[in-house]
Amino acid sequence: GIDASHPDLAQRVAHNMKLVEVGAPVGDIIVPSEQLPYNNSDTSSGHGTHVAGIVAADNTDGKVLGVAPGASLVGYGTGDAIFVFGAVSAFNHMISKKDEWNIRVVNNSWGSSFRLFDPEEPINQATKRAHDAGITVVFAAGNASTEMAINPYSVAPWVISVGNGTLNHQRNATSSGGLE
Repeated sequence: GIDASHPDLAQRVAHNMKLVEVGAPVGDIIVPSEQLPYNNSDTSSGHGTHVAGIVAADNTDGKVLGVAPGASLVGYGTGDAIFVFGAVSAFNHMISKKDEWNIRVVNNSWGSSFRLFDPEEPINQATKRAHDAGITVVFAAGNASTEMAINPYSVAPWVISVGNGTLNHQRNATSSGGLE
């Protein structure tokens, strides 16, 4: 999710969805609820707002400029609901709104503990559907510096896996990776 009340993001967030559980599921167990104008769908950690700023902060407050300050953002806050169902529901909704909202890239800055890649896992199936729908899927390699801590969702062949580095062009100690 994104805290769209932040001055550097208020004009960048076109849609801000919070996924809420429904009592009697029909289709998706989690359904999106629009959080605009300028509400906060990043109620679980603040990390989504941080990443949104890296991407699209427009320097309104004179302190931060993102790498794509003209980008239009769609936030999906899923951290408060059942994780897998929430994430898959967010992907389903995003794919259904792809053309209407001009969604071209999805950033997934969340991780999971290391395990072997399984193309049949629900998250991997959802990212494959997004890719096949023409959405570029980007996933964080993870935020653990231990060897072999790479996020298993970031290794799918249809996903762009990203980490973070230092000014000296080295892997940052907070970025996951494979073998040293």
